Amino acid sequence: MKNINRTMLIIILLAIAVVIAAFSAFHFSHAEDEDEVATDTLMKHTAIQQKEIDLIEKLGGNTPYPQIYVTAETLVQLKGYDKDKAVQEAADRYVERKALVWAAEKNGILVSDQEFESYIQMLIDSIKTADNYDELKAAYDANGLTLDELYRGNEEFYRDNYIIDKLYDKWLQQRLDGETKVSQDEQENLDKTWETFIKETVDEYKKSKTFKAAKLALDASKKIYSAKQTTNVTELKNEKIWIDVNE
Repeated sequence: MKNINRTMLIIILLAIAVVIAAFSAFHFSHAEDEDEVATDTLMKHTAIQQKEIDLIEKLGGNTPYPQIYVTAETLVQLKGYDKDKAVQEAADRYVERKALVWAAEKNGILVSDQEFESYIQMLIDSIKTADNYDELKAAYDANGLTLDELYRGNEEFYRDNYIIDKLYDKWLQQRLDGETKVSQDEQENLDKTWETFIKETVDEYKKSKTFKAAKLALDASKKIYSAKQTTNVTELKNEKIWIDVNE
C-alpha cells in the first residue's frame, strides 16, 4: 500500500473515496454524462466488494485471494489497468499491509475485540454521514450488500488497517518527541520518512518466516487471478491459496 500514512485511515473510513478518486481520471462536457458514469462506477465498485465478501464467507480466512481479487479488479475495472499490472500492484499492497501489521505485532501493538467493534461501528457511522450516502446505499442495496456485511464481513482487512493506524501513531509520536525525535526539517518531511520506514519494514518482513509461509499462497493467488479472475469457489478450493500456519 503506497503512501500509507495517517490520511490513509480517513480514506479507508469512507470507502466511497475510492470511487470518487477513480472519477478524477475522466472529463465530461455534460453533467448528465458525468452523473451517469459516476453511478455506473459506484455500481461496479460495489459489485466487486460484494464478490469479495462472498469469497471471504465461502473460502474462510487465512488466504490472500479475496484481497488480491478485490484490489486487482478495482484497478482493472475502474482505472483501466491490464490484469498483470493490477495483480502485481494488488500483491505489493497486500505485502506492505502485512509487513506493517507484522512490525506492529512485534512492537506489542494489538487490537482487542472491543476496540475493533468500536472501530467498525465508527466506520459505519462515518459512511452514514457522507453527503452521497443515499447513492451509496442504493448501490449496496442493488448488489445485495449492507454496510454491516461490508465491514464486519471483511474483518481481517479492517483489523489490519486499525493496527497500522496504531503503529503510525506510535511511530509519529517517537519522531516528534520520543526517543527517536527528528529535527524540525525532518519533521516537515515525515511523509517521506514514513515511506522509507515502510520500505525498510517490507524488506525485513520478506526475510521472515511469516512471509515465507504466506508467499506460496500469495503467489498462487496471483497466478489464479491472472489466469482466470475467478470467483468460482469450487475452482479455488483446488488451488494452494491458503497460508500454511504450521510452516
